[in-house]
Amino acid sequence: MPRIWWYGPKAKKGSVEDVVSYLPAVVESMRKHARRIAVDAAANLEMYPEERTKKSQIGMQQGNLDFYVYIHDPENYAAAQGIENGHWLYTYPRTRVVQADGTIKYERRPGPPKRRWVEGLHVIQNAAEAAIRRSKVH
Repeated sequence: MPRIWWYGPKAKKGSVEDVVSYLPAVVESMRKHARRIAVDAAANLEMYPEERTKKSQIGMQQGNLDFYVYIHDPENYAAAQGIENGHWLYTYPRTRVVQADGTIKYERRPGPPKRRWVEGLHVIQNAAEAAIRRSKVH
């Protein structure tokens, strides 16, 4: 993506920056780069099938000017947030109990839970960083 620097007074309605930002070629270029980031993020997410419920998806939408790439989980916002950034996992102490019919059941024991940090997969962050590396002029 070319790097453009504007010189002059602050951008306002009708300024060069405002007009150029909405040109079809500029919008299409932004869409193309956002789509590439979304495809890369979806590929990154698919690399970890054991880490998720397979309900999370990568989405892309256009705002007023920018495009947004995001993780969407239709059932649980926190799941999508935890996939990207990480989360705390709480495990409670349990006791193995053998039932009279031979089945095994685990019952929760009293006591504080153990807590450990599960690092996020950073699928969108990694896709965006890859896009930045691709766009750098050497």
